[in-house]
Amino acid sequence: MASRLGRLSSIGTNFALAVGGMGLIGYFLDRWLVTTKPWLLLTFLLLGLIGGFYNFVREGLAAGRQATAEFKASREGLPPLRPPPPDPPSDSREAD
Repeated sequence: MASRLGRLSSIGTNFALAVGGMGLIGYFLDRWLVTTKPWLLLTFLLLGLIGGFYNFVREGLAAGRQATAEFKASREGLPPLRPPPPDPPSDSREAD
C-alpha cells in the first residue's frame, strides 16, 4: 500500500520535472544559439508536455490495473458485490 501511494504521489512530480527539464534545455539552447529565440524553448516545452503526459497516463493506467488486481484477489471466494440483475419481463403478447 505504501509503495503504491508513493508511486501515485510521484506521477505529478514526474510530469512537472519533464516539462521543466525540457523547458530549461530549450531555454539554454536558445541562449546559446541566439538566432532561434524562442523556437527551441517552445519546441522543447512541447516535447516535455507530450512526454510528461504520456508517462502520466501510462503510470495512471498501470496503477489502476494494479488496484483492480489487488481488489479482485482480496474478493476471491467471496460472493459478488451485487446480485445479478433480474431477467427482463417477457412480453407474452403476440404480434398482430
